[in-house]
Amino acid sequence: MFNVKDFGAVGNGENKDTAAIQTAIDECSEQKGGTVMIPAGEYLCGTIWLKSNVNLYLEAGAVIKGSANRSDYNADDAFIQNNIFSREKVSGAHLIIALEVENVSISGFGTIDGSGKSFLKDEVRKGRRSNYHPVKDWRPAQMIYFCECKNVQVENISLFDSPYWNLFLHGCEDVRIKSLRIHSDWMGHNGDGIDIDCCANVSVSDCIIDTNDDSITLRGFSKRLKNKRVCENIVVSNCVLRSRACAVRIGVGDHIVRNAVFSNLIISGSVGICAISRYSDNHDGTIIDNIRFDNLIINTHVPLLLTTGYDCKQNVGNIYFSNIKASSTSASYIGGCPENPIRNLFFSNIEYVINDGEENSIDTPAPQDFWKDRQVFYTDASGMPYGIYFENAHNICFNSCRLRWGEIKGVWKNIFAGRNTQIICKNTELEECKDITSVSPEIKLTENKQIN
Repeated sequence: MFNVKDFGAVGNGENKDTAAIQTAIDECSEQKGGTVMIPAGEYLCGTIWLKSNVNLYLEAGAVIKGSANRSDYNADDAFIQNNIFSREKVSGAHLIIALEVENVSISGFGTIDGSGKSFLKDEVRKGRRSNYHPVKDWRPAQMIYFCECKNVQVENISLFDSPYWNLFLHGCEDVRIKSLRIHSDWMGHNGDGIDIDCCANVSVSDCIIDTNDDSITLRGFSKRLKNKRVCENIVVSNCVLRSRACAVRIGVGDHIVRNAVFSNLIISGSVGICAISRYSDNHDGTIIDNIRFDNLIINTHVPLLLTTGYDCKQNVGNIYFSNIKASSTSASYIGGCPENPIRNLFFSNIEYVINDGEENSIDTPAPQDFWKDRQVFYTDASGMPYGIYFENAHNICFNSCRLRWGEIKGVWKNIFAGRNTQIICKNTELEECKDITSVSPEIKLTENKQIN
């Protein structure tokens, strides 16, 4: 056991404790590994580098607090895999880095606090669905960054007020994440919860995540890695997710995301499940294949946003949804490109309730029309007067599902609408309501049973 106070750490929230904690980690690693203990107290720190065979353990009441000074952090070019997002005023600085190490962990019952509010202006601006504080001239990037590591564990700790993403795993293998509490202020920016990028064999369970950006993401951004890896064999279970953006986000990058299971989740906020291959014109898009969602409760503005993205050549499909109760206040969207449809989506035992609709308009353009006119790559169907809007979607199957109207307001026309789509419904009920029909004439629907 290596107690950081034995190496000169003070823990009063004023003295910089970076050097003392780093010395304890280095000594622990040199002694063939063990546990570096952070006792109760507040430890003001810049960048800390984790080493192989070291468990960083935060006792209850212990807080590692991120410095607000750029000079306390690593340089932008400290390692080749590091990335800079200047458009978002993000540097290459991180609070905790584990670079190409193995058998490394962070555990205990303490908190890692990124001091995110220190990097925001006091003024308040109006956003699309909530107000926010603008970012100052710079901020650190991902608060905790595991890069090309093996045998990683993060357990029980709280992650709070990160200035950017909370926990980033890039090119890692054999990862276990359990019982984290993650919170980023909804007045902030880009505060993702857990980003799993080009990683293999990952388990995430029993986490409570409340973020101003995506809660959990699976990504395929491989260009900066020394060893190109597929993002695959991922299990996410028993989590509560709330997001101002997407609770579950799949896509981004230029490689592959496949073989993932999400189960036993409660989801609330803006968008429930988002899968998008081509997010920007900087990348060709990510192949998304064999993803399963089971036993979910979703209560969001938009439960589903599933798309190839604009002008995407990569395949998106073989996505399975089962045993889900979803509630929406705007249109979900399922769509591909005319030359590259989204394919093979299967829905089983789904109850989908459509509510509200005060933002709806019959003049809201379909996403493909929006992308074509503006050359942008990410939007949804919010404001369209449909429960789910489909376009360029092939082999879409609903089995033993019920889609119905709840407390509706505003303009609604159909439960299913779209173009260039064929939907197979078996033992599925689509409820009609007043002058609202269940299916628009453009949708080819087979084996459907309607109820009034």
